Amino acid sequence: MNGHASDLRTGLPWQMVEIHEPVRLLTIVEAEPELLVRILARRPGVARVVHNQWIQLVAWSPSTRKMSVFDGTRFVPHVRDARTIKTVATSVDHYRGERGHLGCARVEAALRTGAP
Repeated sequence: MNGHASDLRTGLPWQMVEIHEPVRLLTIVEAEPELLVRILARRPGVARVVHNQWIQLVAWSPSTRKMSVFDGTRFVPHVRDARTIKTVATSVDHYRGERGHLGCARVEAALRTGAP
């Protein structure tokens, strides 16, 4: 932006993803994947957002209690990430000296004080 009451500059969305990892809304729907596929076929506006991966869509099957992730063309079984979450004393300990995208961390100071 230029000035306090200006318009956005041309190309701003690309400027944002050059330095930030794009974040997408994760939508978990408790429904069978087949039902969600039928709904997407009837709702072209919603289908466009899902097929172009502007949102992440997950089907949580009521019958099997398993999750399936829409990969842009179809639902595939969700595979749980086996990595462990890093534990740090304070949030500063997690980001100190880092410039790239950081994963999740468990902050123990917040746990001791009861802070969220």
